[in-house]
Amino acid sequence: MSNYSQDHRYTLTPNEMDWAWRLDLRPVHDPELGQYYGRTAHFGTHDPYASQDDIFVFHATRGMAYTVQSGSYFDPVDLRIHDDHGREIASDDGSGAYGYDYASFVAPYTGWYYIDAAWSQGAYDTYASLNVHGDRVPASPATNTTVGSAGHHKV
Repeated sequence: MSNYSQDHRYTLTPNEMDWAWRLDLRPVHDPELGQYYGRTAHFGTHDPYASQDDIFVFHATRGMAYTVQSGSYFDPVDLRIHDDHGREIASDDGSGAYGYDYASFVAPYTGWYYIDAAWSQGAYDTYASLNVHGDRVPASPATNTTVGSAGHHKV
């Protein structure tokens, strides 16, 4: 479980970051999805204990916009995106239907980002999923001002 910091944001523990599942974004080959996204990754499971191990890591490119979608039987607790030091930089935007959380952000640096999928599974249906979509072209202008730790680039 993430730590709650004094600035009211969550920080991943080093242990959570060390054990994160790696997601590799691949080129989109689906013509319909490819209209919007250039690269995507998907993870799905029926493991009844997946909510105890739902931290992921992926590599993002500075200036590109990413949308993360987390789904589970019950609404995910609170989907969160973290930088390479484990600091929260984005969280659920409230736009998803029940059972799905969404978060979007523009990568302030090229490097690793962590996702806390925050799954909340039921005994009846244990399915949980995570999708990461990278836009086809860089965001312009950048919409967030998070200072990344990989070279401390501001956007």
